[in-house]
Amino acid sequence: MEPGSVALALTILGITGLIVQFTFYPSVNSHLGNVRCFRIFCILFPVAYCLAPFLVVVSSNSSIVVWLAIVLILTIHTTGRIFVLPATIALLNNCVSDPSMLGTIHGIGQTTTALFRTLGPVYAGYTFGVSLGYGFVGIVWWIMATFAIFGWFVSLFIWERPSGSHRVSFAPSVYKNTILDGFKTN
Repeated sequence: MEPGSVALALTILGITGLIVQFTFYPSVNSHLGNVRCFRIFCILFPVAYCLAPFLVVVSSNSSIVVWLAIVLILTIHTTGRIFVLPATIALLNNCVSDPSMLGTIHGIGQTTTALFRTLGPVYAGYTFGVSLGYGFVGIVWWIMATFAIFGWFVSLFIWERPSGSHRVSFAPSVYKNTILDGFKTN
């Protein structure tokens, strides 16, 4: 594809994401809850990844058909991302037992996400290049679909505690001893 076509596809992706985010996400997430929202929409990733390699068999004689197929796959992927990512952040934050640790846990979660958003394209690009050399372009998509199915399977073991039941309060004596106490003289 030409760079202008790629830019158009990314623009469609962004517009689709905005529409879904602002019109459907709030009501669907409030109806389903974080865990069910995560589980249900997590399955869209392997679907999108399994469909993506078949774009090469879509008739290139009709640009409308090609663009409809691209928009369909991008819509599936974007919908999954819009419903899964906020639920992931909420579930991670809800795991914190002590509110003073919320920033630390959220920071670790965001750092991990950033790390894999950096390494993912490098790995996928390398795998795509290797698979292209062997004439089997779809392998990177099947690998990503396998990881996505594994992620969905793991989601079956996630649960959300009732609101407020996961807060732990510490006795003031826990905070009494600090590192400076070891330097005090009697």
